[in-house]
Amino acid sequence: MYFGEHKGDKALHEIEEFHQSYLYGVKQTEEEATASLLYSYKHSINGFAALLNPDEASKLSGIYKKSSYDFACHVYICSSF
Repeated sequence: MYFGEHKGDKALHEIEEFHQSYLYGVKQTEEEATASLLYSYKHSINGFAALLNPDEASKLSGIYKKSSYDFACHVYICSSF
């Protein structure tokens, strides 16, 4: 999930917590959400990579559409690695 550029007003752990907060809405437990986060992009761009099934990816896309963030967001879905 790509959110655009960082505004520079958050610490690195806050950025990762923000990314994980999106996964909490599509996984059954916080442990599953944390384990599914493959990488949290914290420096040049703001985004994350996560291991999700197609239903979870679709749900994640819907969660973003309901949020009030004012930046562009893109969900990229890869069928396999």
